[in-house]
Amino acid sequence: MKNKYDKRIGVLDWLIFFSIIVLVLMVYIPLNVWSEENQYKDMRRSRMKHIASAEEFFYEMTGKYTTDVSELFTLVEAAMDSLISDSTFVGKQKIYLGEKTYDVMMDETFHIRVDTTYSAAEVIKTTEIDTLFRIGVKNEDNLSLVDTIWVNSKNFNDYQNNSNYVGQFITHYENPDGLSIEINEFNKNKNDYIEAKYNPQTVKYVERVNKYRNFLRRKFHLDEEFIYCPISKNNFDKKKFILKIDESNPSAPVFSIESPLTSDDNELRYGIFRYRPGKKESIISGVKSWAEK
Repeated sequence: MKNKYDKRIGVLDWLIFFSIIVLVLMVYIPLNVWSEENQYKDMRRSRMKHIASAEEFFYEMTGKYTTDVSELFTLVEAAMDSLISDSTFVGKQKIYLGEKTYDVMMDETFHIRVDTTYSAAEVIKTTEIDTLFRIGVKNEDNLSLVDTIWVNSKNFNDYQNNSNYVGQFITHYENPDGLSIEINEFNKNKNDYIEAKYNPQTVKYVERVNKYRNFLRRKFHLDEEFIYCPISKNNFDKKKFILKIDESNPSAPVFSIESPLTSDDNELRYGIFRYRPGKKESIISGVKSWAEK
């Protein structure tokens, strides 16, 4: 009887163990599939935006669009490089690519706009040492009053030469070992700090962190591989984006790019889960279809 009972307990333990594994897989696998779907969706949208932007630059220069990606990318980058190397390369110009000559109209900001479009912004941090002064200036509305303000070394001389300048005040207190305290702290225990040889200072050095966005450090080139629509890890470069030019109105042609997704692009994962890349998306005349969602 005891052996039968032990066997039942053993089977029950294994069932619980396998149930936990199945539960974990049922949670983890869908999350993994959804993450991959979003990853490739973002990649597709990014490539579509790069191509659509290049088309607008191409149209700006030539007055027309093109469905030839090689021509598109080559001319845009050649124009940018020409303007970078020669700042006078503006207005009506000619660009020679192989045996073909392109008549282009160049704007002086063209290379800057192309550079920032095809760059990933990176935040750069730099640390500087600010020299600060605490000074007094007469109040403009009431000259009998003195306003106390903080200024740095860049504008300190301007205040000194001003007729309302009164003088420098104490910024902080410091001992021979370089330890410093603020004025309020010193005043709370003045005798103790005087005994510890804390002396008044009229100049304060403070670290300042500057942040600015840099585009050139993460600049990338227009690659003809961008024409391929990344659908999944198994279908990365099998289909190309669909490029169209609507010239029904010759004076205002419309460029569009569309992802070639169909239901056939769905994939089976782990035998029971479906990888669904999503619906077709497009950019028509600069308007993104997904921007409406």
